[in-house]
Amino acid sequence: MKKMKNMYAAEELTKKYAADMVDVLLLRTLKDLSRDDFWDFKGYLDKDILVGVKPIASSKVEYTNRMQTVTEMTRSYGKETAVKLAVKILKEMRNRKAAKELTKKYAAASRPAAASMSAQNGSVIIAPRVEGVHHTFNMPVPFLLLDVLENLSTDELNKFKWVLGLTS
Repeated sequence: MKKMKNMYAAEELTKKYAADMVDVLLLRTLKDLSRDDFWDFKGYLDKDILVGVKPIASSKVEYTNRMQTVTEMTRSYGKETAVKLAVKILKEMRNRKAAKELTKKYAAASRPAAASMSAQNGSVIIAPRVEGVHHTFNMPVPFLLLDVLENLSTDELNKFKWVLGLTS
């Protein structure tokens, strides 16, 4: 039963991680653009690029940096539509290489990723991996640790603190 619970936790963590990867993929894509290309990219956000997708007002992204632009895109459209829009804009900018790379990396991040598990003394460590085109993205330890700690019972959390020497 505990093993099934841990497998379910691994699956849920993998889904959550894939969603977080969209922000990383979009940010890396925008960071690869020159300053002028980034400004051009933001200029496309207030145009009707995708059918059924309302443009973002230019005043919302005019002075935003790359990270703020990604945040505005995902907040306005959701993760999947933000990627579709970014790919479409990159193609409009004739940057087919970046559009293709983002498409491939998003497809890889969206696939169910294998979770490696290691058991020791009844505890399980889950480390999801998402394969990219050129890189393997591993979940940052703080995200993994926070997720695990949030799901501990009070007794488990107290035992964890004791093991770390935070309680006597």
